[in-house]
Amino acid sequence: MATAPKKEELKKIPFNGHSGNQYLAVRMLKMMVPLCDLCQSPSGNHPAKWWERCPHNPYFDRSEIVHEDPIITVQEDGRKRVTDTDKWIEVVETPRFWQIPAVGRIDNGRGVEQAREYGYKLPQEMGYAPFCMFRDCWSQDITVRNGRWGEYCNEFHLKLIVADQRGKNLEFFDMDRRQQQIDEINV
Repeated sequence: MATAPKKEELKKIPFNGHSGNQYLAVRMLKMMVPLCDLCQSPSGNHPAKWWERCPHNPYFDRSEIVHEDPIITVQEDGRKRVTDTDKWIEVVETPRFWQIPAVGRIDNGRGVEQAREYGYKLPQEMGYAPFCMFRDCWSQDITVRNGRWGEYCNEFHLKLIVADQRGKNLEFFDMDRRQQQIDEINV
C-alpha cells in the first residue's frame, strides 16, 4: 500500500521568550523582507521586482564570525603548549523578519498588500513555520487558529486582538477587572 509523501517540516527560529506587551495589542503578520546593498539603489531607482533577480539571497542577513582554534603541541616532558592559532571565518545567514500591521486602522488595512508589492514573503514561502500574529510575539508554537482573526500561540493573545479589533477598551489599572473583561470575550 502506498503511503502519502511526508510533508516537509517547516524550520523554526530559536524563540527568545519575549511574547509581546499585552497593552499594545496589534495584529501583526511576520514576513521576510528583501534587502540588498548591491541590487538596491539608495535613491530608490532600482529595477522593478529586483529581488526576483538578486543573486545575493536578499531575505537573509549575513555576518562573519572569526574563529580561532589553538594548535597544540605536546612537549617532551608531556606538557601541552599552544604554538599557533588557526583562524577561520564562518559566514552565518540569518533570516530577516519584519512585522507588518494587519489591521484596518494602520495603512488603511493595506500593510500586507503593500509589503507584497515590495517583495516581502511569508515565512512559509521560505520554508519557515509561521509566527504568532500578536505584536512582538515571536513564538512559532501556534496552538490557536481562528479563520477570522489569525493564528496565535495562546488564547490570551487571540482575545486581546479581538478586543482591539472590536474597539473594546480594557481596564488598565485594575488587573482583576481586566482579566474578567478578557474572559468575557467570545471568539
